[in-house]
Amino acid sequence: KELTNLLLQEGDAFVELDNYETSLANYFKALTIAEKNHYEFERTKILVQIGRVYFFLGQSKLANDFARQSLMIAQEFHHRLQEGSAFNLLGLVADEQHKPLEALEYFAKALEIRNAINDRVGIAATVYNMAIVFEKQGDLKKALDYQLQSLVIEESIVHKIGMAYSYESLGEV
Repeated sequence: KELTNLLLQEGDAFVELDNYETSLANYFKALTIAEKNHYEFERTKILVQIGRVYFFLGQSKLANDFARQSLMIAQEFHHRLQEGSAFNLLGLVADEQHKPLEALEYFAKALEIRNAINDRVGIAATVYNMAIVFEKQGDLKKALDYQLQSLVIEESIVHKIGMAYSYESLGEV
């Protein structure tokens, strides 16, 4: 299990460096170990992270497929944190595919879960994502309201990267 988590952390580090090929290699090694050993919690985390990388690479179908795999396992084993992450990723994919209503539905599910488990970083991220959808739709009042909600949360937990993104998006709105 420690090796699985180490590979997952290495994958995350390579994502931060925009080295997606190496991050995927680490994630798939971790996934193989997690599947063989029935580490379902780790498996849900890895699947959603693989989906995120494919999203960053513009591979919406693969991002969607991995998010759905993660969601299915997370729901089966009641891993609420990962369920929220999977719904959030599905929202990002739907938004990228120009399906704003579907995106907002997924984000609403992610937000419901993240509120229930008090995942404040996740809540702020989902509210931020919803603001982006409203901005793209031209509803600047809602976009502004959601960005301000996200910023308040980010500031309350001193999540500096989230604060930076929120300030940047507020400037764009």
